[in-house]
Amino acid sequence: MLADIQLDRTDVAVAVAGASGPGLVVGNLPYGRRVDARGGLEDFDAALARTLSRAFPGWRKAFLVDDEARLARAGGTAPHRVHRLVNGGLPVVLGVWEPGR
Repeated sequence: MLADIQLDRTDVAVAVAGASGPGLVVGNLPYGRRVDARGGLEDFDAALARTLSRAFPGWRKAFLVDDEARLARAGGTAPHRVHRLVNGGLPVVLGVWEPGR
């Protein structure tokens, strides 16, 4: 139901889960043409992994990135599934994590 969907845009370092219980965290993480220098992505990925571990235990996750190696860094663990796609002409990967696996 539409009433069960809550969309939030927030700083990854301070994100908190809603009161409705486990859900799905989805992100089209910065990459490729959207990022001039890759230097800050390691810090971003580490902050995301910490926040997911702290505030979103038991939640499903799905992240789109340009480099499969980033998936484990951003998700905190290796994803359960990886899908290779093309987004705006760029090769990308979608990592999916399932809770309890």
